[in-house]
Amino acid sequence: MQSDFGWFLQPASDGGRQWMLPSSVRYGLSPRMELRWGLPSHIDQRDGSGVRQKGISDQSLSVLYRFHEQGRLTPAFAFSYGAKIPSANP
Repeated sequence: MQSDFGWFLQPASDGGRQWMLPSSVRYGLSPRMELRWGLPSHIDQRDGSGVRQKGISDQSLSVLYRFHEQGRLTPAFAFSYGAKIPSANP
């Protein structure tokens, strides 16, 4: 099992900004297949006039199958399929 967390800051064209704290959990089902769960993250948005909105994001669930491992001259190749779980507040 592996988890990762981060901090994401994105400026908007109207002078506003959005920042979020994304996180996910990955679980290896086999050496080539893993299950990924994108946890709900905290979001804070401000538009150019300073109006602020706070909330949480949607969750996601996906599975990834790596069908070619990285070689000396080739990158790894994988197929991923996922779905969004609506859980965000309006």
